[in-house]
Amino acid sequence: MSRAQVWVNNHVPYNQQGTYDGYRQDTGGFISMCWELAKPGLPLSNLHTAAHNVNKDQLEAGDAMNCDGKHALIFGGWTSGARSEYIGI
Repeated sequence: MSRAQVWVNNHVPYNQQGTYDGYRQDTGGFISMCWELAKPGLPLSNLHTAAHNVNKDQLEAGDAMNCDGKHALIFGGWTSGARSEYIGI
């Protein structure tokens, strides 16, 4: 989570042509950086090769949530014990 917060604090923009600290500035690059994968990071379509599926009850801060292969985010945690809303980065 601390690695994700660096991008937030530094206002790193989404840019499919750019890099930040050697990682692509797209979703796959951001998640790869958070997980400390090799630079320049995996494309979103290949993130599954570095991960495995978990159920909602198993989500932990730092996990990636893939939204139909079109976008992904880092799961920051639940906002309450009801587990109906979460923080995403």
